[in-house]
Amino acid sequence: MTAQKRETGSNYIGLLHEEETEMQRVADISATAKHRIMNHILGLMAAMFSRRSEVR
Repeated sequence: MTAQKRETGSNYIGLLHEEETEMQRVADISATAKHRIMNHILGLMAAMFSRRSEVR
């Protein structure tokens, strides 16, 4: 007997598993992107406030 590779996309359970995996991957990317955006905004605000204090 030869081992047959089962395709996960061909059955309902495989499709559900792929969807859950995809949703988790998107959530992980989204959290990382949000963290980077917040760091960038805070950096811009810090630069703005440091320039304001230098002008006074």
